[in-house]
Amino acid sequence: MARIKRIYRTSFDQLATVGVCVVPVGELECWLPDLKREPWSGKTEWLLRTFEAMGEDATDASYTQPAGGDVLGLYRTDSKMAVWTRRDWACPIK
Repeated sequence: MARIKRIYRTSFDQLATVGVCVVPVGELECWLPDLKREPWSGKTEWLLRTFEAMGEDATDASYTQPAGGDVLGLYRTDSKMAVWTRRDWACPIK
């Protein structure tokens, strides 16, 4: 099992070098597992409850900040996605 995880991780790292950032946890309800929210009955309701629990003011102390171990980690300034989007690109098409 560890070998398979390593293969996936390596594949995801290689994809990230060309701008394809794979979310490591695919099922929506598994994202942000530590976030406390009201019970939900479907994906749409889960999304609404999650946004409510995350907050809307990034300056508020209770606002959910990106962390390394969850899906928001994709948006950290040191994440593979952030690094890739900051790259200088020379446009080959004129």
